[in-house]
Amino acid sequence: MNCYLCKKPLQYFFTKNSYRLYRCSSCGLVETKLGVPYKQFVRKFYDRGYFLGDNGAGAYKNYGKDKPYITANMRSVLSHIRLLKKKGTLLDVGSAYGYFVELALHNGFDAYGLDPSSHAVSKAPREVRNRIQEHPVSEASYKKKSCDVISMLDVFEHLGNPISDLKKLRSFLKDDGIIVIAT
Repeated sequence: MNCYLCKKPLQYFFTKNSYRLYRCSSCGLVETKLGVPYKQFVRKFYDRGYFLGDNGAGAYKNYGKDKPYITANMRSVLSHIRLLKKKGTLLDVGSAYGYFVELALHNGFDAYGLDPSSHAVSKAPREVRNRIQEHPVSEASYKKKSCDVISMLDVFEHLGNPISDLKKLRSFLKDDGIIVIAT
């Protein structure tokens, strides 16, 4: 197996939640070998259990109950965005329950979201649910050069094909737009 980024050989690194991770000794990139196609993986892995702490899949204890803490961090990110863009169209990639979309809407942005998890999208508040596309980035359909801001908050490491996904997202970004990536 070769590195996604630099094409050098990968070496076994460790196993987490029954997934084998491999590290490139040349560039240091760590990759997870999913064992199934990415689209199949995201539909299964990012289900209810991921957001509610099920053994082996849970990333959160209870994403819904943690909303005050999650949105506190998001408010900080939005305040930094507002230094560069006061308003405009914002696309939140990996929007989960729609918290950042909701926050951006309440702060003057025309906000939308994108998330592959049907569970997460179903939990978004009614006012934002119809603004979230339920797809991985590879299947997103937005007008070219329509976004002033694209946010990716704790989602970059979950992308199936980061280079291709970033190229696609860049096509949605206006020439003077910004992309915010937090990991």
